Amino acid sequence: MSLGTKFNPKDVCNWCHKEQGRDNLRVCGGCRMVRYCSRNCQRGAWKTHKFSCSQNQQLVASLREDPVQESFNSLLTRWLTVWKPFLVMHGPIAYDLANSPRNKMQTHCVFFDIESRPNEKQVAKAFTMLRGGCIPKTAWADRLRADGNGDFADNFLEDDRGQDTATLCFWVTRHDSDDPTSGLVRQLYFSMRDGGNFYRKWGKEESRQIVEGWAEAAAFTIEEGNHTKLLKPSSGLKGLDASG
Repeated sequence: MSLGTKFNPKDVCNWCHKEQGRDNLRVCGGCRMVRYCSRNCQRGAWKTHKFSCSQNQQLVASLREDPVQESFNSLLTRWLTVWKPFLVMHGPIAYDLANSPRNKMQTHCVFFDIESRPNEKQVAKAFTMLRGGCIPKTAWADRLRADGNGDFADNFLEDDRGQDTATLCFWVTRHDSDDPTSGLVRQLYFSMRDGGNFYRKWGKEESRQIVEGWAEAAAFTIEEGNHTKLLKPSSGLKGLDASG
């Protein structure tokens, strides 16, 4: 995707990450949550999608019996759709690619802990960011296991999309519930056509300083609900491609 254009995740193939247009994509017949542009892409994705497909079907079935949780899940989906262009542009900053090995995106992920806000009617302000940063993927998997999601953690580590794909992970809680099972986890993947070179070309000290303030700046921007705000000029981001 060119970040200068309006992005709709429903227009993008979930495997090759190319923007094809919704009419040219086939929805997964199982979970009906991801789309592919061809049978080859669907077959290519099946090894890693098989587990999440089953999990998504179970989630949808369970949500039908819990209107409150179903509404919470729907709100999160809409919030992520609104914020996705911002997240795609500014999430990778946390990798500090100018000071990192070439395979940093393959071994690490960027995490966001977010929580719903009470009585908020604007979708863009529906969640607040509590904390975030860049951690090894194994650390995210450990967190999933500690929450009782061992199979999901194993699948996450097995889903190796190479060194040119960024992974954003969201740990989502409800402000009105102390029940840990009411929380949700989402993972957003997107490939970079330039392999992240835009970020690697930043000065090492410049990148380091920006990364130090990244979480605070991202949290402030999300708190404002200003999903069109740029944390750093992004005129060089034309080489990015994104999908969920």
